[in-house]
Formats: sequence, structure tokens, C-alpha cells
Amino acid sequence: MNSKTAMRSMTTLVVGATGSIGRHVVAQALAQGHAVRALVRNPAKATHLPREVTLFKGDVTRVQTLLDAVDGVDTIVLTLGTDGQRPVGAESVDYGIAQTQDMLDFCDRHGITSDIELVRIQDINAAFERMLKSDVEYRFVIDLASLKEAA
Repeated sequence: MNSKTAMRSMTTLVVGATGSIGRHVVAQALAQGHAVRALVRNPAKATHLPREVTLFKGDVTRVQTLLDAVDGVDTIVLTLGTDGQRPVGAESVDYGIAQTQDMLDFCDRHGITSDIELVRIQDINAAFERMLKSDVEYRFVIDLASLKEAA
């Protein structure tokens, strides 16, 4: 974040907050002043999360368990993985394409959308330079229609 881009405080739901990536997302969100919620299958495994994190028991494979967790959130960060009991956990917990699609469908039904900045392919180097300077407010999405212009 730079002086041009003042980031507003948001309520962020981290799905997979107890995992190796999710815990870093939680720490960064808290450091940036955001309210953080964590969707966890087992609250007993979330004791290492900071006290500021609000826990919600649920599972993305049972979409109905997400309703309370997403109520009032501004952002959802998915950092799904296994339960850490490789190889048994990796075989018994599958968050593949179907579960990701279920989560996206859930977000669509509840009006949860992404804030993006559409970037023409011709401007991708400038977007990359902005990213290096932390001059980014939303994630970049390449406008595929601009590929025709490049040809």
C-alpha cells in the first residue's frame, strides 16, 4: 500500500486459516488492520490463531455451514488444503475443483463478488511494475479481448 492508495478496513473470512498458508494470511490481514474470521472444521486445532480472530465452525463441503461465517464479510480468502495427516489426510480430505466450484456458486448466490482491475494485455508490464511498487488496490485480471488487439 502506498500513500496514494488508502486501504479501508475490511472483514475478511479466511477459509483454511489453520493451515500453513492460511495462518500467514490471517497474520497479514490483522497486521493491515482488518477484522478476521476463520472458518475451521475443528476449533480445537485453532488455538494457535490470535485472539482477535473470530472462529466459525464449518466445512466448505457442507455449504450450509458457511452462512453465519460469510454474513457481513467484505472478502473471502480460500487457502484450502488437507488436514495435515499425509498421506491419510490427503486421501480423505479433497478440496478439488468440485468443492472450489461449490464455494464460487455459494458466493454468487449470496452476492459475494471480487473487486478487480481489468488490465489490457498491452499494459501488463506497467501493471507488473505497479505491483512491485505496491501500487495495487485490487487484483489484476487480464482482459482477454485485448489479445485480439495485440495480434
